[in-house]
Amino acid sequence: MADYAINVSTSDRQRGGEYLIKCRENAGLKAREVAAALGITKPHMSNMERGKTPIKPAFIGRLADMYGVPQAEFAKRVLRYRDPLMYAMIFGVEGDRDLEVTVEELMAAAEGKSEAE
Repeated sequence: MADYAINVSTSDRQRGGEYLIKCRENAGLKAREVAAALGITKPHMSNMERGKTPIKPAFIGRLADMYGVPQAEFAKRVLRYRDPLMYAMIFGVEGDRDLEVTVEELMAAAEGKSEAE
């Protein structure tokens, strides 16, 4: 959990949560229905949708299926907001200025951390 808080900006977490809400609403589902299907509490679901709790990898495929979104597309979007640095290494940053800035900040922070060590 600590890595999630350090490596992901608040705005990325919020955008990731907004994406989850949009997918759920487009599927016509209530948060409590999705929470029950995943075996989690409604507050846990709410925290995922507000970007306060990362989505467990085991939930990604199940959520995609419930929401009617192709799993690869859903996983790619979740990765974009959960681990922007990994996303950028796999898919690049072209056309996503917010991601470019995030990656630059993460790299600068990582370089500063390694110099201090």
